[in-house]
Formats: sequence, C-alpha cells, structure tokens
Amino acid sequence: MPVSIKKTAGNRYKVSTPGGVKAKHTTKKKAEAQKRLIQAVDHGWKPTGKKAKKSRYESMEDDFIKRAQQRKADREAKAKKQADEIYKWAYAGSPAQKHFAKKSRLAEHIVDKLLSRDRF
Repeated sequence: MPVSIKKTAGNRYKVSTPGGVKAKHTTKKKAEAQKRLIQAVDHGWKPTGKKAKKSRYESMEDDFIKRAQQRKADREAKAKKQADEIYKWAYAGSPAQKHFAKKSRLAEHIVDKLLSRDRF
C-alpha cells in the first residue's frame, strides 16, 4: 500500500495511505519513521515488542573486543610473573645472591619496562 507524506502549515507533515490518514501535524523525521513502519507491516513484519537481534557484525566486534581484552590481561599476568621472578632473584636472602643485591635498581627498571608494555 503506498504511503504518502505531505507538508502542511509550517514545518509539519501528514502521513496518509489509501485507507486513511495515519498521522497529522507531525515532524518530518517522525513522518518518515511512520512511513517505514507502515511499509514494514505491509511486507510481513510483525511487531513483537522485543528488541532487534544484534547483527552478525556487531557480535563479531564484541568478540574481537573480548579477545583483545583477554590478550591484554594475559600479557599483564605474564609480566607480573616475570616481575615476581626478578624481585625474587634480586631480593633473595642467601649470601650468594646478596652480592647481586646491588643490581636491584636494574631489576626495578626491568620490572617497570615489563609492566609498562601496553600493546594491543
């Protein structure tokens, strides 16, 4: 069924079909939305009140973001593990390793470098 939109006084519009007037004194944006709605019902769409399903591309985008966040969390966990090993090595209490305690600044620098990596 053809839907027509006609301009009335001012910036107002009227939506009509051969079966009668569907809207009077509405905005252009709302008139075009109603036209699409009427055409959708004519072509078999049944309003259920539910939200539309996500498109395939939106769900792919969500999956990509989740995987990227997981990779980032994995990298941070790995860097933390490496940092713990370095601290364990640098601050160990055995006499043989106390000799290397002077290198704690180097260890802290390495830890900072590992933790500051933020590649996506």
